[in-house]
Amino acid sequence: MFAQRKRRAPGWADRSEADLGIALLELFAYAGDQLSYLQDRVALEGFLRTAAQTESVRKLLRLIDYTMDPGCAAQTALLFECVGPAPLYIARGLPVGTQVIADVAAVGYETVEDAVLYPALSRIALAVDAPSTIDRKQAVLHANLNGVLQPGTWLLFQQGRKREWAQVGSAMFALATTTVTLASALVAKYTAAADAAGNLPATSVHGNRVRATHGMSQRVGRLSSGEASQRVELELAPLTWTFDESEQKAVSTLAVMVDSESWVEVEDFIDSDASAHHYRVTRDNDGYLTIHFGDGTAAAVPSEGSAIVVLYRVGLGSAGQVASDTLTRFDRTLAFPDPNQHITGVRNPLPATGAREPQSLAQARLLGPAQLRVQDRAVVPADFERVLGEGVRLNGQKIAPLQSRARIRHTGSWNTVVV
Repeated sequence: MFAQRKRRAPGWADRSEADLGIALLELFAYAGDQLSYLQDRVALEGFLRTAAQTESVRKLLRLIDYTMDPGCAAQTALLFECVGPAPLYIARGLPVGTQVIADVAAVGYETVEDAVLYPALSRIALAVDAPSTIDRKQAVLHANLNGVLQPGTWLLFQQGRKREWAQVGSAMFALATTTVTLASALVAKYTAAADAAGNLPATSVHGNRVRATHGMSQRVGRLSSGEASQRVELELAPLTWTFDESEQKAVSTLAVMVDSESWVEVEDFIDSDASAHHYRVTRDNDGYLTIHFGDGTAAAVPSEGSAIVVLYRVGLGSAGQVASDTLTRFDRTLAFPDPNQHITGVRNPLPATGAREPQSLAQARLLGPAQLRVQDRAVVPADFERVLGEGVRLNGQKIAPLQSRARIRHTGSWNTVVV
């Protein structure tokens, strides 16, 4: 700019910092330096090797069909003990946690299923040693559990540190005993009485099993301004992802509602028209999420004054990996219809499992490009033959054709693959 000054304003010779023209040149130089920096940063975010933002790496890898692992929350089976003249009903989302000790923060879990707790299943004695048959699938309980014990019920067999869950396949009821046939064989042997030395207590059997996962529920509510491209920033992180057994993958616990209507999360707004009730999510390097709504052209805008409610859970990865018998804290003021109904205790007999940290940027950069060696889409006829030839899994059994042939036919406006 000084060179331009000599050519365009030769009479301007003052170079004092107090000169208004020099001050303006300094400001222009500062603005240009900032723009150059931003241009460099944007250019670097366009390459996998130099990208430093989570969203940039995620989008670059999606171009080659690689999805970064969001991580997964730890899970465990809780054991409830209760008293009362009738069964107790608890809705999913009941919080439990570890005890607060000194400076160690408590770890929070929540139940992920509705459950009915039976006082009769809180603690049961064995009538004879278990297993009581050669196939190791039978146990005789010292109680008549008719009307309480159903096929599919999970029972915990515990004798000292020996503990294992077993699922009931069928049950036969007598005057003072219940004989259960288990779906799978017991691994260990359990004695009905304690040993003479008193080193090993008598076996106890427990029901009232409820699944729970790491993470505590949060709620964010606000009114829509009606403006395009609204955003909602979540103040807590990381977002909880739990393992869905039916889909065999981790699923998000994030839910967004506008005036009590659930909106759908999409990866981007490319296929979202002006009326689509869609939102998308971005994540920064620290795991904090921002929810983005549409602009009225690509995805809808929440109408002015509408109530936006965001429900999500916080807790992920190894922070939720707790040892056995540590999830013992719960709300003891929980009320039930009958004042004599109470939950007397809760615990996790076995350690939590399944915790997985979100994939790091370094690992994604390393593993992502290997996806180029794997083809997950069919293009030419041979691809369709290969995909069909791999078969499908149904009820644990793989079903595949003996052979498959494919050809492409032009059917007027498009090509059709006939397999």
